[in-house]
Amino acid sequence: ARAALSVDPSDAQLRLLLGRSLGDAGEHDQALQELQALVDQTPSAPAWTALGVARQRTGDPVAAEAAHRQALAMSGTSVDAWTNLARALHDQGRHAEAASAAMRALAERKDHLPAAVNASLALEAQGKVLQALAVLGRGEELERRQQRGDLQLALGRWQAAAATLRSWLEQAPTAVGWFKLAQALRELGQTAEALQALATARSLDDADPLLARLHADLLAQAPEHATDELLAELLQDPRVAVGTLHGPAAARWAERFAPLLVADPPWPQALQALTSPLGRAVLTAGALPRWREEPALRALRDR
Repeated sequence: ARAALSVDPSDAQLRLLLGRSLGDAGEHDQALQELQALVDQTPSAPAWTALGVARQRTGDPVAAEAAHRQALAMSGTSVDAWTNLARALHDQGRHAEAASAAMRALAERKDHLPAAVNASLALEAQGKVLQALAVLGRGEELERRQQRGDLQLALGRWQAAAATLRSWLEQAPTAVGWFKLAQALRELGQTAEALQALATARSLDDADPLLARLHADLLAQAPEHATDELLAELLQDPRVAVGTLHGPAAARWAERFAPLLVADPPWPQALQALTSPLGRAVLTAGALPRWREEPALRALRDR
């Protein structure tokens, strides 16, 4: 999408796609910037809804509500706008209004499961358990758990999301499910458990660049949880952005690799990893003062 925009920056559909993609990739600040510029220049119901979702993801349900209401002012039958408005209202504790918004979405599309999940959660929060079950129905149990876990993640209810996702994974283990569980565990500060979940996800689908990126993000916070081989592998993975490692994170990774470089002989995988773009970022970030004058490190930095 970025490449296409460099050719035609006025393409509203491409800008909308870019904003959504940035949000899905966890680049929330950039998503907000892109989507705000889009609604300023070419407002539309989908653009306002996407901006509302981005605001929700950054923990601002009040601003999210305002964006969704702008979308509904342009398209009062938008299922996505009503559904996401329900999320924003629910996160503000306005459960009756949230249920009403979700039910409005269901009036437009009765089989829209995200709206049904939102209505169910809002009704349950009001103590209307039977009504909540009736809205969701007793079928599609696994899909319902997945959607509930997604919503809990969006709302920042990490403990509840982890429990829901574990329940889902017992019946339907998928790379996506394990990836989402890793996200929840990371937010809970359970880094070792998050890395285990992520390793399982990558064993099921190693083609997804988001998995590699999250893996590197987690290990940047706590490289002591990984083997030297895994760190070397991630340093050479072209899907991991150089910006993943900076400041203290780069220093922690350098702490692991510097001793391997100055060993006699140096560990070949460490030498190879640190000549990659990401590896060089580790070196040039300053690393650790006591390693800066080691010949092996200095030679690599000066290449």
